[in-house]
Amino acid sequence: MKLSGVKEDQSCIQRLYQTYDNMSKLDKHLKCAVRLCSLFLSQSVEDTLATVPDDISGQYRMKATYERMASEVDIPLDRIKRDVTLSRQYMFVLRECGPGDLLDLDDKIAAG
Repeated sequence: MKLSGVKEDQSCIQRLYQTYDNMSKLDKHLKCAVRLCSLFLSQSVEDTLATVPDDISGQYRMKATYERMASEVDIPLDRIKRDVTLSRQYMFVLRECGPGDLLDLDDKIAAG
């Protein structure tokens, strides 16, 4: 499916991180959009994990997933790990407390 305005030369994870970085620079009233974007990172991890060979197991498979994402987006591996951790924390808040609480998080708390 082709969407207008989508850069076909970029992968899904590259577009997600470009949007994530752009939204992170916005006014604090729009930080909730950054949190929503962060939630999609968990799905990107699952999508990338599916491309890692099955003969790699356990923690090495997840490490290979993070390395592949970092390479594709050209950002440091530690940022991928930090962002994925934050994404999982946001998902926890969403599931346990609901979307209102996720979107209303104080910036100091949300930054980890």
